Amino acid sequence: MTTTDERMLEALVRALRFEDDGVAYYEKAMKVASNRLAVDVLRVLRDEEIKHKAAIIGIHDSVKCGSGWKGAEAPAAPMPDFVSVFRQLGGDPPGTASEDEAGALDHALEIEARGRVMYEELRAGAATAAERRFYELLGLEEGKHVRIIEDSLEYFRDPEGWFRRHEHSTLDGG
Repeated sequence: MTTTDERMLEALVRALRFEDDGVAYYEKAMKVASNRLAVDVLRVLRDEEIKHKAAIIGIHDSVKCGSGWKGAEAPAAPMPDFVSVFRQLGGDPPGTASEDEAGALDHALEIEARGRVMYEELRAGAATAAERRFYELLGLEEGKHVRIIEDSLEYFRDPEGWFRRHEHSTLDGG
């Protein structure tokens, strides 16, 4: 195994640990959340981290067996945004989030922001264009996670303001 392969494996293991920690955090947070929308947002985020793990494991296994960097260029299937999750619940206000649920989302925001920084670091240290692109795409995914959490928190903290920003047709009779 080359030093480049060893470095790739170290980076992939770092990414995998981050995603594992994310899955564990979201599963724990889902168990204590009671608000349907908060649970669904946490579930979406957990499922995204599971997709990231699968992509990372596939590439890790390829590098480890000597086949080089092979695997998905990006995690499978795009993530729904907060508005989509909200509408899947029928667009009905699901009540307010508890302080614990809002705190869980605040902590999730910190986690996802750290992920963006980590993936930027991994991209900067990548040896190949495919590796750089993969970490760039994972960083963009983490950015999407940040946006869904920010939208969730905005909704829970100021539902009227959130509706004004996102549900224009509801307010203007359209």
